[in-house]
Amino acid sequence: MRVVFFGTPEFAVPSFEALLGEGFDVAAVVTRPDRPQGRSRSRRLPSAVKVAAQGEEVPVLEPERPATSEFYQQVRALRADIGVVVAYGHILKPELLAIPPRGIVNVHPSLLPELRGAAPVEWAILNGLEQTGVTIMQMDAGLDSGPILHQIPDRIPPDITGGELSEHLAELGAQALIEALGLLEQGLAKPVPQDETRATQAPKVTRELARIRWDRDAAEIVRTVLALDPKPGAWTELNGREVKLFGARAADGRGAPGEVLLADGRLLLAAGGAGAVEVARCARRPVLHMKPRLPLPRLHAITDERVARRADLGEIAQDLAAGGGAELALHARGGELSGLEHYELAVRLSDRSSVRLFVNDRLDIALATGASGVQLGNGSLAVADARRLQEAWWIGRSVHDLAEAEAAQAEGADYLLVGPVFATATHPERAPIGLATLRAVARLGLPTVAIGGVTPDRVRDVRRSGAWGVAAIRALWEATDPEEAARRMVTELTK
Repeated sequence: MRVVFFGTPEFAVPSFEALLGEGFDVAAVVTRPDRPQGRSRSRRLPSAVKVAAQGEEVPVLEPERPATSEFYQQVRALRADIGVVVAYGHILKPELLAIPPRGIVNVHPSLLPELRGAAPVEWAILNGLEQTGVTIMQMDAGLDSGPILHQIPDRIPPDITGGELSEHLAELGAQALIEALGLLEQGLAKPVPQDETRATQAPKVTRELARIRWDRDAAEIVRTVLALDPKPGAWTELNGREVKLFGARAADGRGAPGEVLLADGRLLLAAGGAGAVEVARCARRPVLHMKPRLPLPRLHAITDERVARRADLGEIAQDLAAGGGAELALHARGGELSGLEHYELAVRLSDRSSVRLFVNDRLDIALATGASGVQLGNGSLAVADARRLQEAWWIGRSVHDLAEAEAAQAEGADYLLVGPVFATATHPERAPIGLATLRAVARLGLPTVAIGGVTPDRVRDVRRSGAWGVAAIRALWEATDPEEAARRMVTELTK
């Protein structure tokens, strides 16, 4: 049987490959033209089906509109027995459907007449269905309304994402297509008209549909996040920043709809009524002018419990920002703070747009507040876990000797917080490692930030020992003039 294949995205590739693998004569592939990609829209990339066709040396047609007399003539010249459509992206007119002697069949990822339309995979999850499947239908002038030739039902696992279900149904659709074409060749196919009384719709996913409504129950919110993972992504606003949420599941918790509830190592958001939603990963919405990750700041102002509870915290942070500028990072370090106190501290520190926020240990708080980096201590999650949550973070590891530094480097840390270099009142129980050990750690090649007893007067010696930057608590937050202290340190670090 000679076939003309219509398809565009990755979903269509398994069906195309199955046709070739089963010995069908694919006369040509019809796909959408190369489209501009990337932020600058300067690159034009081929469709997944075009790439697959070129790899098999199958001719490719790319009409801007598959509804011209010239295109119809091209299809007639192929002398195909049948056409196959899998996620092509255009509605085909009756004139085109009538060209192949056996007409044109379509692979649709639902059990028609349920979920007719552009997004049946997403709507199957959004609607909480326990079963979906694939349908091979004879195309007619309507939208997914033609007679059914073959169907394969399949169960929907409760925690599957839209991307995972789409990938699975693409493979199942390829199987169903080969079976249906076999029935047609043998004259055994019996087209069954669709029952219009059972028809439901699966319209295109809009931006408004993708917005999370926190007044809904947790189960519905979880389905929204799962259905739109990875694309287009369910979104909400946290602290005035638009973020997309991934990897959701229902959890115990109670609060105002959309309120951030923090549990150890987890980000929870309260849903309407009882219950909450646990989120595995957040992603900030990209903007057209977004630049690559900025260099690691050289001056790190770290908080402790006393600093976090100071009434004048905001004023001191503003002074530090004035003195440190772009080289300053403000660290929200929790220590003995409750989860909510730690989160509120990070929110207060993130108000300074001229500096970057780092969060110590709590990855859930870093996700919720859009932090630029995280500082992991002993007992924190692994570097790889942090990287999985947010690739753009600067991920540091606290170390106290050369052996720990080597282990952190092997683990994949981006930078090392090393100390205490000098005796410090913050950790009087720890012996200072000294400049010699600092120098040895710096030789490993990772950016090294020295901490512990570092004052403006000691920064020069620390910098000469190979440190990239310094971190301090009291020397900055309790300085008589925080702005001048930050400025002096940055000046020494950037000489």
